[in-house]
Amino acid sequence: MAASRWLKLLFLSCCLPTEAWAQQGPHAVPLQCRLEQQNWRRCSMVVEQVGQHWYLVLDNQRLEFRHDGDGRIHMLRPGDGWRTVESAWDPNGNLCWGPVCAKGDIPLD
Repeated sequence: MAASRWLKLLFLSCCLPTEAWAQQGPHAVPLQCRLEQQNWRRCSMVVEQVGQHWYLVLDNQRLEFRHDGDGRIHMLRPGDGWRTVESAWDPNGNLCWGPVCAKGDIPLD
């Protein structure tokens, strides 16, 4: 499963032109998310610009992410303001940005 996720990420980053993604328009991708090590729950991801701007909707809360190409990702969480978060794969192959983790077919480069 992890190999197919990496292949999809590789495809999105090198083979799918950003313009083609943009022409499709943003759409919600169903995922599973967790916040602060809580239980996994249904969420959705909307990609505004591949690899640059996306957000997760979890329990009617919008968690916005921006990557400006400098290697840092910034997260906007209601009530917290913008903060820099690290992105990493956890030992189970889930993608995390600071306190937020997601699993499923994540459409990022």
